[in-house]
Amino acid sequence: MRDEFPKDVQRALAQRVANKCSKCRAVTSGPHTDESKAVNVGVAAHITAASVGGPRYDASLTAAQRSRASNGIWLCQTCAKKADNDPVRFTPGVLRAWKAKAEAAADAEVGRTAKPATVTGLRIELPLPINPVTSSSGSGSIRTPTGTYRTA
Repeated sequence: MRDEFPKDVQRALAQRVANKCSKCRAVTSGPHTDESKAVNVGVAAHITAASVGGPRYDASLTAAQRSRASNGIWLCQTCAKKADNDPVRFTPGVLRAWKAKAEAAADAEVGRTAKPATVTGLRIELPLPINPVTSSSGSGSIRTPTGTYRTA
């Protein structure tokens, strides 16, 4: 039998990290085609497994302890799968550190206006004017703001 998280715990885990994955910070919810619904790609993952034989199972915990928010972390499906497939690498300590860092990041973002995205290193080359509107110097050339062109 699995000790699942109640819906309110799942909701709290997601909201405590601004509906972003606690590891990669990917946004885990967004609009559905039905405007009364949302798409969710996040999961309330257990830090120590919900059942015997699961990744990072801790027999010392009670069923109630396994179902508490303190034993949960909000992850995108990719990060959750990676964590469960390699429990030696992704220990309870590692997952708790991700959770703490993600909650601190969300706390720092609450009530702050998002910074506008900036684009660096972008250069747009425009074609030379076909019919430049400029002054003629009378010497068979046209002077434009971007250079001088021979006309004859």
